[in-house]
Amino acid sequence: MRGVGFVGPISGSGSAALRWEATSAPKLVALAVGAAAGFVAYPTFLWMTSVLGLAAGLSPRSLSPPAWDANAFAIILVLSPVLEELLHRGLVLGAVRRTALGAGGAVLVSSASFAVTHGEPWAVLGTFLVGLALGSSRVAGASLPFCMAVHAGLNAAALSSAWRWAGPWWLLAGVLLWLAGLGVERRSRAR
Repeated sequence: MRGVGFVGPISGSGSAALRWEATSAPKLVALAVGAAAGFVAYPTFLWMTSVLGLAAGLSPRSLSPPAWDANAFAIILVLSPVLEELLHRGLVLGAVRRTALGAGGAVLVSSASFAVTHGEPWAVLGTFLVGLALGSSRVAGASLPFCMAVHAGLNAAALSSAWRWAGPWWLLAGVLLWLAGLGVERRSRAR
């Protein structure tokens, strides 16, 4: 079964080139699992951000989803994940990875560049943590479209109220979904 979708570079070269082409069902499944993993992992990032932010002395912040606005949702769910992943996990990570800093330095630099674009201290801290996870996934072989899907899932959770009832089991579910998505994506590339 084939569909149409984004296809990124096969190698982990960091190239940000994307093109539309026929995509196999396993690749589409990997993207769907990646988006689900991002959605489910969101409460974990909130928890980690809270622990680290409070330890750093940041004042507690009340979190609530923004008011409904169709244009903002389209930007947050589609445009931001595509453009931010192209820039931070594509261009920045790819360029820094080829320097003496290597893969680890590239993950740190791309995470920092991602974080500073989000402004206020709590958002910077949270997006830095998300950047570490997405950058590590990219270095481990995830495609840019997979990172975009996870990013969109995280943003979807941030816009919903689903994270308010998430229990501690979401940490395990998020990690397992993320790893499952990476596994499906890697297998689909081998075909």
